[in-house]
Amino acid sequence: MSKKWVLVNAISMFRVRYLIEVEEGGEPIWALDAVTCNEAKEFSQKHLDEVIVDWKEVTTEEALEQYRSDEPEFGEAWDDELIMKNAFTTVEDLKEISPTLFSQKPLDFSD
Repeated sequence: MSKKWVLVNAISMFRVRYLIEVEEGGEPIWALDAVTCNEAKEFSQKHLDEVIVDWKEVTTEEALEQYRSDEPEFGEAWDDELIMKNAFTTVEDLKEISPTLFSQKPLDFSD
């Protein structure tokens, strides 16, 4: 039996802080420019949320192709087995991480 895979696209949101020195008499707006131009060092960050944008069912081959497209450096260096071990989340992984997830009745989203 072949495995069923779901590729989920999500946006991750972070609150990022930067601490930027402004010269005496300088305008605080210059600090905003430094951030906008990616010239400031990150001071701290906090993950706020993750929002699912969309999803689709894919085959193992489609997932491997997508990984190699998204991550060309690793995609070229790693064989299929290594990609699957490091980037694919299996049912066994989920059972190990969250055993209670599989002891509950699935939600029904049908109308």
